[in-house]
Amino acid sequence: AFEQIKQVLDKHVDNVWMQETFLYSDYLETAGQVDCIAEFDGKLSIIDFKTSRKPKKRDWIKGYFMQESFYAVAFEERTKKPIKQLVTIVTVDNDEPQIFVEDRDDHIKDFMELRVDFKKLKGF
Repeated sequence: AFEQIKQVLDKHVDNVWMQETFLYSDYLETAGQVDCIAEFDGKLSIIDFKTSRKPKKRDWIKGYFMQESFYAVAFEERTKKPIKQLVTIVTVDNDEPQIFVEDRDDHIKDFMELRVDFKKLKGF
């Protein structure tokens, strides 16, 4: 798995800004630890690393994209630098890595709705 991910990183990733860094959003009232913020194919991106025994279908991992969209908003709050590109790299046992590239704006609304539902559930 490491050799697979290394090939992806060598080919696509440059100018790392952060790794395993905690971020907080006042606006979204959420905190989390981002795997990586770096340029992916020349665009500043949230990069999330996942492992899987089997290949994933895009529809199965919408939660990953929502989480990554939160990181993008939190980073922008803190730095005033927007990140629109989300990248999920999935290493798959005995298979090639999968790379999913998404737009933050396609997923942040879903994250915000989930956050509202959570607050209602918890009585906030």
